[in-house]
This record gives sequence, C-alpha cells and structure tokens, in this order.
Amino acid sequence: MVTELSNELYALAHDASGQWRVVAGVALSPGALAGDAAAELAFSRDGRFVYAGLRGSNTIAVVEVRGDGAQLRSIALVDSGVDWPRHHVVVRDTLLVAGQRSVEIAALTLDERTGVPGRARRRVDAPSPTCLLAAS
Repeated sequence: MVTELSNELYALAHDASGQWRVVAGVALSPGALAGDAAAELAFSRDGRFVYAGLRGSNTIAVVEVRGDGAQLRSIALVDSGVDWPRHHVVVRDTLLVAGQRSVEIAALTLDERTGVPGRARRRVDAPSPTCLLAAS
C-alpha cells in the first residue's frame, strides 16, 4: 500500500483468522520534496523491488522487498523522465512511465540486479496518459 500524502510504503499480511495487518513500512525516500504525492506501485518481475511514482518531484522511488515483505528498504530515487508520473508498469526489462502533464510515456531500462531504473532511453507522445496496461 502506498500513501499519497505522506509518501510511505506499507506491506500488509493477513493472519489465520483473515485479519489484515501492517507488517512493514518505509518512507519512499528521505529526498522526497514537500508537496510530493505518491501514485502507483509496480513490482519488478522477480518481486524483489517495488517502484512508486512521486508526482511533484517527478521521480520514481525504488524499495527493496525482502523475505515475505516484512523487510522494506528504500534504495534509490531516480528521475522518472516525465512530468507528473501518474502511472507506470514493468514490461520485461523496462519501466514504462506515463507523464500526465508532459503528454508522453518514457521508457526506462531496469537494472535487474540492482532494481534501479536508468535514464529514459525512449519517449512516445501520448495525450495526457493516466494509465498503462501491458499487452501480453
């Protein structure tokens, strides 16, 4: 779960009775700016990393997930390549980021070892993109 205003990520789990509880939490980045608003979460293909968009600073926070999610660690804050990263999706070795205000989609290469996205390697014009869906 991501919190839009406090820019935090929480892992939830349910117990034997079906009750949900918070098992871990972490700030998306100590470098988040005042006025940042978190939006969208996406897992890496192997589930070791979570990507969260931060609108305002136009960044992507990278959080490492260990074990069953009970350990979360913020490891990077990188440029999203767009203005107002509204949504993003992992497709193979790429993080596609929808820039709602920049009217484009940026493709960032993912380092599968570290989980950290690189700079935008390609951009595609798109009228106010707000949601991306990867076709299989």
